[in-house]
Amino acid sequence: MLQTYPKNSKSKPFIVICGPTASGKSALALSFAQRYGGHIINADSRQIFQDLPILSASPSEEDFQSIPHKLYHILPWESAPFNAALWAELASQEIENCAQQNKVPIVVGGTGFYIQTLLEGIPNIPTPPRYHTLIHKLLALPGFSALAHHFLKSWDPNLTFHKNNTAALMRAVSIAISTGKKPSSLKNAPKRYFTQRPSILIAITPQKHLLDHRIAQRANIMFESGVRDEVRSFTKHKRYQPNLIGFQECLDVDKNLISEKKAIERIVISTRQYAKRQLTFARGQMRPDIIWPHIFDQSQWEKINEEILKYWCHRGGLNS
Repeated sequence: MLQTYPKNSKSKPFIVICGPTASGKSALALSFAQRYGGHIINADSRQIFQDLPILSASPSEEDFQSIPHKLYHILPWESAPFNAALWAELASQEIENCAQQNKVPIVVGGTGFYIQTLLEGIPNIPTPPRYHTLIHKLLALPGFSALAHHFLKSWDPNLTFHKNNTAALMRAVSIAISTGKKPSSLKNAPKRYFTQRPSILIAITPQKHLLDHRIAQRANIMFESGVRDEVRSFTKHKRYQPNLIGFQECLDVDKNLISEKKAIERIVISTRQYAKRQLTFARGQMRPDIIWPHIFDQSQWEKINEEILKYWCHRGGLNS
């Protein structure tokens, strides 16, 4: 087992697990936390928000009780806009808090732009908060994200993110409005950094047929677990409609517009497309220390622990 942090150390690494939705990242993070004495820090832009734990595939209450989990369900969906820089600032604070308690920080999630911002910094381009709320509300409207992405790409062809990457799209729109410049032209601007600690980045890359099976399995479990009741309760008390895969499908089932079977089929297709985008981002934008395709084979997990230990020792993570 890894030794714990010495107090007040500024050089000890933290672990980051990124990968596509439904790939078992949370289970691996929980295993690491139990083995190494760690706290889990959320890097999923959907799981930051409250009220829809089933639809956002959040960890279970049992998981929350067994290991400290940070940055989960901290904001209402209709709250002020939340972006990668805000998340990275909170995450860096949680990393330091965790380290001060002699625990290993374990950052886990599928929002690659958040993780990239934490690890590599972000161009320090101030975007006035007054724009954020309006942009946040506009991007939540059905079809508006695709429209905004189309016009932004027509003006700035060098942008590479997908139209459904809400975090990157919001950042780009905010920069365009506040500066009047093409966002891609400012990518080399001086950066704002959030942590100086070394990290160990693990990229989860499961085989496609295994991931597709897990996605379908999870969609069925969501309905068995009462996701329709969760969405129904949300719409009863909230006027805001989150941009979340499955939300509209649940509403359509309740309105008898589609069957539950058809809703599951649509959710599976959308989730597979989302997972593909996550993997594409990771391959093109991330520089992992460890690429791990064996996430669904727990007999292989001891090998990833050996890899972690190697990097941990190399980066000063063990007490001398």
